Amino acid sequence: MLLTELAEHVPDAGGLARDPGAAAGPHLAFFLHDEVIVHTPTPLAAEVATAVREAAASAGRLLFGTFPVDFPLEVEVVTSYGATG
Repeated sequence: MLLTELAEHVPDAGGLARDPGAAAGPHLAFFLHDEVIVHTPTPLAAEVATAVREAAASAGRLLFGTFPVDFPLEVEVVTSYGATG
């Protein structure tokens, strides 16, 4: 679902590759339990962060419909894994 969101919300990657496996464009780099790491060029970071948030909301709706379940989500945009909070 996230890969679809990335493709939909970053339709023009400024000439960068949009193939999720390509290193130049936004792509899912790591996913384990409750952590998702997406590599993206800096100019697309805000759009990719929005895509991640929207994918999480969409997954919640898919699983629980309109039942009021709160999924806390923290999205951090960093230039280094060592810079995370």
